[in-house]
Amino acid sequence: MRAGRNVVLRDLEVSGCRSACLLTERDTRDVSMIGNRVDGSVWDGISLNRTARARITGNVVRGNTASGITAEHLEDSVLEGNVLEGNKTHGIYLADSYRNRFAGNHFVRNVLSGVFLTCAVRVREPPVACWDGSMSAGNTFSRNELTGNRIAFTLAPDDRAPCTAPGFARNRSDGDHIAHNPRSEPYPERLGTCLVFGD
Repeated sequence: MRAGRNVVLRDLEVSGCRSACLLTERDTRDVSMIGNRVDGSVWDGISLNRTARARITGNVVRGNTASGITAEHLEDSVLEGNVLEGNKTHGIYLADSYRNRFAGNHFVRNVLSGVFLTCAVRVREPPVACWDGSMSAGNTFSRNELTGNRIAFTLAPDDRAPCTAPGFARNRSDGDHIAHNPRSEPYPERLGTCLVFGD
């Protein structure tokens, strides 16, 4: 979906895709994905790129080769009541993304992280480097279940996109249930605290 407006994808069953099964990009706005089942992709299950005001609710996204959901520059969106289970990297990979709300999701037994928060990658060959000031910020997580992932939240800023920048809006976790995986992996000593925990 490129530059889509007011599109609804509901009650689909999609599997075995060569790339992401459901994809938005190029300034898509006001898209809804509701009650879909996405599994077995050779990359991500759902990919949200250059997208704003999306509503992703009640989807089951499991067993994908990369992440359940990848978001690169996602803004002002709601992801609620989804199951992200058994994906081979992360439940959700969130890069250069701002002011999104994640509530009541289940991040279960993903191979690496339940939630991976990072910046927009500028150089992909090691050493990897990000675009300036592109660390995901201002995202909120509440009442989510993060169980059996290697790490619940992984934070990956870098020197060009630290969490120490003036005005950086920290990501926040309130009332999330975290069990059988370490809670977080931030690097606050040098790059700042990217995620704060409430309850």
